[in-house]
Amino acid sequence: MKESEDNDRKNREKMSIPRLKVYCHHPVEGKLMNVKLFVMPDITWTEATEKAYKKFGLENVVSLDQCRLVSYEHNTDLIECSYDDREHESVGNIWRFSRRFDLLLEIRRKDQKFETYLPGGEYGTLDECVCEMNYIQSKFKLHKCYVLGVATKVFVIDVTREEVIDGPIDVRGLLSQSVKEYKQTVGKIISMDPKQMKVILRKFPEIRPVENDDSDLQTEGFYNANKVFISTMYDIDNGKPFQESTVHRIIENFRHVISLHIQLPDTSKGTIFQ
Repeated sequence: MKESEDNDRKNREKMSIPRLKVYCHHPVEGKLMNVKLFVMPDITWTEATEKAYKKFGLENVVSLDQCRLVSYEHNTDLIECSYDDREHESVGNIWRFSRRFDLLLEIRRKDQKFETYLPGGEYGTLDECVCEMNYIQSKFKLHKCYVLGVATKVFVIDVTREEVIDGPIDVRGLLSQSVKEYKQTVGKIISMDPKQMKVILRKFPEIRPVENDDSDLQTEGFYNANKVFISTMYDIDNGKPFQESTVHRIIENFRHVISLHIQLPDTSKGTIFQ
């Protein structure tokens, strides 16, 4: 009898331990990887981040302060929310308000700052929503709240060189934000003046410029956008119709491009060939 009670107690304790599925766009492997992470509920978010960092073997790749854990939707490659200013809270405290607990170990460049991501999707009752969205300074009157996000893959085109010079770059936005605000977000990442920025959506079979800065992303069709192309001009010839422009031709041809991520060996200490 006592043995059965002990086993039940151990099983309950095991079930109470958060089991985190953590993804990472691994900079060495060049692909999206995932690990299972078992942590005690009382450890801090910072400690959980360090455990994930070591689990992926990133000690000699990037520094720990370039990494953070964020809520993640794997199917859409979407960061749902970040836990800014909550790093010293326990995993159990953050975990209990989540529908699921898939996470991404997000890695930033040394010269880059982490963006703040608002929660995406549906979040239970109003009290739960306020807890998860404590940095939103507004009062919700609805029983449930929705802050819908969208994940985009951004590519940068240089018209004078007639090629894509950067991308894919993951850029997250909110469907309720304006095109102007989205441009500002992209501009910070790629160091481009939003006022000079041309935004083009590639949604098969359509290639369409987005030219109304005051329109929101949902109205413009970003809700199921796959690829977004950025340039400072459509063509060197300003009078040329968009359908005949260099940008349109590059994007049309881009669907035939296959990207390969290859990690080259470190030869700084001598050649690997003998």
